[in-house]
Parts: sequence; structure tokens; C-alpha cells
Amino acid sequence: MPSIIDSLKGKGAAGSIIENVANEFLGFNAADVLRNQDLQREFMWDIKFPEIGQISFKGVALIDIGKFVQNVKFGNYQMESPNIIQVGAFKNKYAGTLDIQEVTMTFLRPIPDVVTPYLQRWRKLIVDDKGIYYPKINYAKNIYVYLLGTDSLISGTFKLINTFPKSLPSYDLSYEREGVLKFDVSFSVDRIDVF
Repeated sequence: MPSIIDSLKGKGAAGSIIENVANEFLGFNAADVLRNQDLQREFMWDIKFPEIGQISFKGVALIDIGKFVQNVKFGNYQMESPNIIQVGAFKNKYAGTLDIQEVTMTFLRPIPDVVTPYLQRWRKLIVDDKGIYYPKINYAKNIYVYLLGTDSLISGTFKLINTFPKSLPSYDLSYEREGVLKFDVSFSVDRIDVF
């Protein structure tokens, strides 16, 4: 696994500037400190879905559907715009509402399909067959995204708090393509804790 310094080699001025700043202003040799640091790889992660009442479907444990997630995209809090209060001739800005963008996951469709029944069951925790909504405590669940180091040990955890699916799978079938069938599902999330 290349170190940060090794990664910067051949990067020209950017790598040299970082090394020089560390050497001159921070009082240590960046090469010595960072040489053995691993960098997080974007493919080293795992995801755990909540249990929603049914243990398995067609012999596959439904909480194991994480192995069919190809991509997951989520962000932490962002402030759309600050609150502004006029004080005389000046405008003072204060923190505005913090919002989290939705979570989007790309699933691969297995045979037999265990992902769609899992999501359908989750939907039934939100609204019944007559269109009556259940309380949020019934359907808002936590999803865990684990970052893994090169030794396969957990190096970080994102707890997606009070998530629930906003969409169900939609399919784009075609005789013109031969790829694996995939679908995107978006989830609502209230908060994200990082630990």
C-alpha cells in the first residue's frame, strides 16, 4: 500500500509544497510521519441493513441484502443558506437550517430477487394496503456503512439514522444490452453520526 508521500511523488509542485510546509512550519518531516499511513480505498466498505421482521426470503437472510449494493452515495450536513438579520446598515449572518441530501444506493438484482421483497416489506411498514400511514417509529430504521482498512478491520462507521426508502426499484430492460440488471433506490435520512 503506497504512503501519502509515495502518492504525491510525481505530482510536481503540489507534493513538494505539502512536504515543505510540513518541514518548515510544523517542525517535522512529513515523509517520516506519513510514510506508513494507509489511505482509505473507495471499494473497502460494507453495509448493514435493519431487520424488518421477516428473517429470510427464498433461503437468503434479508439483512444480507447489503452484499447486492454496488454503490452507496450519501453526504453529511450542509447549510443551504444562512439566516440574515439586518442590524442598522449591516447584515449579520447566522447559521441556517442544516440538511442532509438523500441516500442513494445502486443494487444488483440477484436471482432469486431478495432485494425487492425486502424493500416491499419495508414499504408496508410505512403505509398499509388501504393507504393509511403508520407512525414514523414503525418504519424509520438505522443503516450502518462501515469503512474497512486494508486489513479488513473497521476503520470508520457511518450511522444513517431514521432512514426509510423513498422509492422502490424501477427497471430499465432492453434487448440491446447484456449487462447485469441494476436499479437505484433513494432513502430519506434524518441524521448521520460518524464514529
